[in-house]
Amino acid sequence: MATNYTKNGISYYRSVVTYGRGSDGKIRRKEFLGKTKKESDLKKKEFEKLLDSGLSYDEACIKFKNPSYEPQISPIIAPKRLLGDSIKSWLFDVKRVADNVKPSSFSRYEGLYRLYINGYPISMIPIDEVKSNDLQKHYNSLFENQGKSYDVLKEVNKLIKAFFNYEIQQERLLINPCSGKKISLPGGSIQKKRTEIMSQNELKQFITALKGSKYEMLFLLSIGTGMRIGELLALKLPDLDIDTCTINVVANIFECSVFDADGNKQFQTIRTSTKNRLCRTVPIPANLIPKLKAYLLDRKKHKFKIGSAFVEEDYVFPNMIGGPIGYANIRKQYNDIFKESGIPYKRIHSLRHSYASLLNENGTSLTDIQELLGHSDVTTTQIYIHTSAE
Repeated sequence: MATNYTKNGISYYRSVVTYGRGSDGKIRRKEFLGKTKKESDLKKKEFEKLLDSGLSYDEACIKFKNPSYEPQISPIIAPKRLLGDSIKSWLFDVKRVADNVKPSSFSRYEGLYRLYINGYPISMIPIDEVKSNDLQKHYNSLFENQGKSYDVLKEVNKLIKAFFNYEIQQERLLINPCSGKKISLPGGSIQKKRTEIMSQNELKQFITALKGSKYEMLFLLSIGTGMRIGELLALKLPDLDIDTCTINVVANIFECSVFDADGNKQFQTIRTSTKNRLCRTVPIPANLIPKLKAYLLDRKKHKFKIGSAFVEEDYVFPNMIGGPIGYANIRKQYNDIFKESGIPYKRIHSLRHSYASLLNENGTSLTDIQELLGHSDVTTTQIYIHTSAE
């Protein structure tokens, strides 16, 4: 009977046969090894032919010469691990299931890999052969031939650097080609355009244009509290305290593609912790409290009007049936306000920058502004502060 057998790291088929006892009383066992079952059985038959010819067991062994057949097998060479395939495997097998990686972050990582790594010549280089110069040429090409910005290149390099750090932790590599000052990302000398803020006059025009609009209260709270749009969409009634004029900011809502292990994706709206996982309490300007009370009353009336179709999930700003509002709806109305009013357009994030800058102009300390905005690093807060011409 042939069985599997491993010797010196090589797999064989082994046939073991008993041929009675010798003159010393010991059992005579003979094993035959081969690359396949057929080969091991063939060796056994050749040995038995020697016995059938009249030779003794010992004579047959001498005649057979090799009691265990050692096939000449070329060593198996493992295929090279290419950069593109290896980063994809790391993303889906490691990063996707990591506790500290949000679905929105993974969706961004997947996009960076798919758009700026996969399919490019850099992806076909074995990971142990990738040099800093290879990455430099890749980034130069993205910048010069495709017009990709310094910020995009910075994110791509950050992703590749994290991958190589993982390989070093796994003791598969010794050097990270992205570390130190080995790479100069093109476009870094071009001055980044800061997010503009609204002047006080523009804010007044914007607030006037908001009157009667569907999401007026949401935008007013954004201006008055500096909360991110996603934080306002995630805001629930228990976190809103009218009596103390405060809001507990504990969550954020975002829309992104959620991936499974096979790379299949599904677009979802997800409520999770705040951007930096930092909960904070922000004051509501006193002049907004009457408007907020009126809004909450209208919300209650709408709920009773819809009846059982309204599923109460406690969102301060729900959609028509009680669920979270899609970010795209907010962005559309924001853009429409500028089109209809003729106010010079500013990005939606400028509401948050304007809040920080107004606090700064009114003497609020940098530390307090950092806390109100929920920044983990004060240097980020400094980026938000602009001085208006007024």
